[in-house]
Amino acid sequence: MHQETTFLKAVIIGLVLVVLGGCCFAIPNIIHIGWQFHNRYSYLFYAVAVGGFITAILFSWIAWQALRLLQAIAQQTVFTLQSSANLHRIKIGTLLMSACYLLELPVLYVIADHADAPGILLIGIILTGAAIVISVFAALLEKLLASALTYKAENDLTI
Repeated sequence: MHQETTFLKAVIIGLVLVVLGGCCFAIPNIIHIGWQFHNRYSYLFYAVAVGGFITAILFSWIAWQALRLLQAIAQQTVFTLQSSANLHRIKIGTLLMSACYLLELPVLYVIADHADAPGILLIGIILTGAAIVISVFAALLEKLLASALTYKAENDLTI
């Protein structure tokens, strides 16, 4: 069990580092391009940059909650209210992330229409759908854990 949780922790930390690297390098370039783009579409770059920063913050928070959940799994204390709260926070974070992506879709539509690149809009739709699927999965795990906690409480009272 220790190897699996260590591997998952390393993957999560690696993903967070990639996202933070994107915030440090890609988003400032997007802002710079928007600054140089002197026409009616320059605001789109700023909207994408703000959405990217919000997404990075939410992703980091979700990753922190996932690391806490993995820590509980490693310590074999996963059937607690704290784990249920972590799953709830992951669900809320991914819902907020999908709302952020959903608000970015009109901006991505204008960019895709202007650049004649429908793949840009497709990427936004896929990211929105993935965030919604993760949120639904976290909600399902939260309900499953709540059910297991009630069974555990009943079992503790019986013994």
